[in-house]
Amino acid sequence: MSREVAPELERDPVYLVRTAAFDGPIELLLTLAQRAEVDLAAIPLASLTDDYLRAIEHDRPPLDRLAAFLVIGARLVQLKAAALMPQAQMGEEEDLQAWEDAIKGRLEEYKRFKELAESLMRRHASGRFTFAGLLEPDVIPQARVQVSLDALASAFQQVLGRDGTRVARRQARPAP
Repeated sequence: MSREVAPELERDPVYLVRTAAFDGPIELLLTLAQRAEVDLAAIPLASLTDDYLRAIEHDRPPLDRLAAFLVIGARLVQLKAAALMPQAQMGEEEDLQAWEDAIKGRLEEYKRFKELAESLMRRHASGRFTFAGLLEPDVIPQARVQVSLDALASAFQQVLGRDGTRVARRQARPAP
């Protein structure tokens, strides 16, 4: 809050909190919560907000006071959430670092996929629908067996000869 608004709020508080755990101005509640002098776990912030909303239905405060309540309320929620979180123990920091590294790896992978997708979209938009140029030469498998053309032709002739023999046998059988 600005220094000009703070003295006015001290004289005329934004909202008076009335709960079993705390009774007083919401600004004081925030100050005590920041110093850890009050237990926010014992104060139901949701019902406090509901009470405030009912209070402003009757008396419409100026916008700066509404904004001040929002700022204070948000900070109280932040403090309460932080207090409810389990405290980090030794070893959890290493887990956190591993998690962070995994997230960074995923983000880098996402970036690569996104760049490739954009490249494909540009290629498609340009009307070039062939994608063979996208493969790296070392990705295309090289022939592992070296066969001469004569050996290949000879093997082909043998296959045709066997196939022709089978066809001839089928035709020679009498029909049932």
